[in-house]
Amino acid sequence: MSVENTIFRGLASKDGENTTTELLANLLKYKCLRDIFFTSICSQIQESGPENAKKLFDKIKPQDIKTQVIFPKTNTQKKSIPDILIENTDCFIIFESKIKKSTELQTTQIEDYPNLFKDKAQTLKKYIFLLPCNYNSSEINKIDKNICVKVDWSKILSDFYKSDIEKDRK
Repeated sequence: MSVENTIFRGLASKDGENTTTELLANLLKYKCLRDIFFTSICSQIQESGPENAKKLFDKIKPQDIKTQVIFPKTNTQKKSIPDILIENTDCFIIFESKIKKSTELQTTQIEDYPNLFKDKAQTLKKYIFLLPCNYNSSEINKIDKNICVKVDWSKILSDFYKSDIEKDRK
């Protein structure tokens, strides 16, 4: 599917990654769009199975979705600022978005972000990478597979494109 046919068209610019992150976070504020998005990635959630994950995703409210949340520096980790954080009593989900194949992960994204999950009591704890097709980073494979999920942007965009959003709004 071509990006030209989606609302994401033209966002890959000098500041495209932050723009795309903010746009996605804003889209996720709407239940019908959240449903499409989480249905798209649900099959890739291994830990609790798709059915349980879907029930937990259904509990996410717009106020649970935040961008650029700062986790302060501690003795064991640097300051962390994930692209998107979804946090409520059931879910602790960090999204890291990459829109270019050549964008490398930062050290904090590989070493420090996974530590943010250690003291969390939520049932669903995931570190989700939204990646361009054929994005290849051996660094992602070093992250605990119980929390790490890789999702291809093209799948998400395709699922948005194929959905009947107008029908879902009624």
